[in-house]
Amino acid sequence: MLYEINYLVLQSKTSEIEKIREEMKKIIESFDAKVTAEKTYLKRKLSYEITHERYGFFTVLRFEIKDNGQIQELKKNLNINKDVSRYIIVRADELPSLEEHVQKEADIQRKDTLKQDEVEKALAEEAKKTASLEPEVIETAPKKEVEKEIVSEETEKEEAVAEEEKEEETTSKEIEENEKEKKEDRDEKVSLDELDKKLDEILNL
Repeated sequence: MLYEINYLVLQSKTSEIEKIREEMKKIIESFDAKVTAEKTYLKRKLSYEITHERYGFFTVLRFEIKDNGQIQELKKNLNINKDVSRYIIVRADELPSLEEHVQKEADIQRKDTLKQDEVEKALAEEAKKTASLEPEVIETAPKKEVEKEIVSEETEKEEAVAEEEKEEETTSKEIEENEKEKKEDRDEKVSLDELDKKLDEILNL
């Protein structure tokens, strides 16, 4: 019968990892079993802390054993093994081979890489579009402000000219009125002088 064991060694034993893996093979073989395949993983982050540690090394072994009753004895041995923090043993008769499993993981990793490349490419294109739009925004905004200032200045000039014309018109009217009043005063004075002169002539007769 074919079995698979997946066991965890914590990172605190990093320097002993190869030694522990070899010892695990010897332990399994001591139960009249034969290791047929092995898959090792690099250090991985754990889903939760185990004895205050967050990283560890996983190893998968496939082995054939004649008497499945020996599995219980193997588990008892692993339960007291201080080098192995966690383990699980399952029947592997219907599981894909480790080579197929490795290939499947490689395919998934490649797809993830392609997806990441696509995401980065899309982000780069978006950044390129944004960069091409920025000069238009930079040029357009000041242009509007300048046009607004020009219109404002022209309006102020027109208002100033109108005010000056109004003041000139008012001054011109005042001058005309003053001239008219002076003329009327002169006419009135001439008229009075003539009247006095005639009265004198009458009295001297």
